[in-house]
Amino acid sequence: MINAAGHTAYKFKYLESDGVIDNIKVTGSDSFTSGTDVEFTMVIALSLNSDSSDQVIYSSWASAGGANNRNILFRFMSSNKLQLLIRTGATSEVWETTNTFTAGSDYLIVLRVSALSDTFEIDVNGVSQTFSTAGTVPNPIQAQTLVVPMILASPNLGGGPTTPLHCDFYYWTIHSRLLTNGEVSGLLLGENNVDDDLEYSIPAAGLFINSYTGGNIYKHNDRASGLSFLTINHQLNALKG
Repeated sequence: MINAAGHTAYKFKYLESDGVIDNIKVTGSDSFTSGTDVEFTMVIALSLNSDSSDQVIYSSWASAGGANNRNILFRFMSSNKLQLLIRTGATSEVWETTNTFTAGSDYLIVLRVSALSDTFEIDVNGVSQTFSTAGTVPNPIQAQTLVVPMILASPNLGGGPTTPLHCDFYYWTIHSRLLTNGEVSGLLLGENNVDDDLEYSIPAAGLFINSYTGGNIYKHNDRASGLSFLTINHQLNALKG
């Protein structure tokens, strides 16, 4: 996958998000997370670099405006729990994990949502999470109509980003069905070998920029040394749909 500026020789091993202004716009991703009887699996691989603050993993959500600013907010909370909110208009369904998560650890996070069967699950490193707060999956899940979905930050009223995620980011995908545990175990950091119903993929190993300092994605890569950070970048569109 390449950015809008074009192809280059520098290839990411991973992106490092500094948690300040970082985001990747993922236009079209909400089409796979909304609708009647919709089912999807979202997979995120990252190393968390800070904790004890609100940090957004994925969002097509704005904090005000009722049903016009809706869909999904998935984040680490300041309590270090994972939280998912699915908007149902002026209110939302909410899930919060019992377990907490800390900086300095690698996490493979799998979110499974089915409006068809009211199935909801979060697995972290292969462990199914329990919830201190658990909602009911709405059917249909409403589509967002105002904000551009993002990963690593929240668009929040369309202006964003807010509450960016401080992490080493390996990949993020959406599949338009519920992946099995066996399929998820086949996922590798930086690449994805489960192609069936893969609707949206952002593997860090497949992203490029034009030069080490050019363009507006900064990165860790396999041909340059030193610390560099992801900044506001070109949007990436869905693989299909």
